[in-house]
Amino acid sequence: MDYPLLGSKIKHARKVRNMTQADLARAIGRSTSFIGHVERGSRIASLDTFQSICYALDISADYVLGKPGQDFVVLTEKELNELEYALEYVQDALRRYRERVQGK
Repeated sequence: MDYPLLGSKIKHARKVRNMTQADLARAIGRSTSFIGHVERGSRIASLDTFQSICYALDISADYVLGKPGQDFVVLTEKELNELEYALEYVQDALRRYRERVQGK
C-alpha cells in the first residue's frame, strides 16, 4: 500500500473542498496533526477513520485506494459547471456541423 499516495489523494480532495486540516479533523473527531500525518503517509488511519474521512470529503474508498477503473477527478462546483458549459457548446457545434453537412 502506497500510504503517501493515499494521503495525497485525501489532501487533494480536502483542498478542492476548501477545507483545512482542522475542518477535516473536526468533522471526523481527530486531531489536526493526525490529519497531517495521514496526508503525508506517516500514519495509517483505522478502517473506521478511513471511512469517516471518505464520508467527510464525499469521496469513494475506491478512488483513494486506487482501484483500477474507479479513479475519478475531484472537481469543484465551478469546474463542474465550466465542463458542463463546454460540453453543451461542443454538442451544439456538432449539431450545427451535422445540419450543414446533411444540407449539402
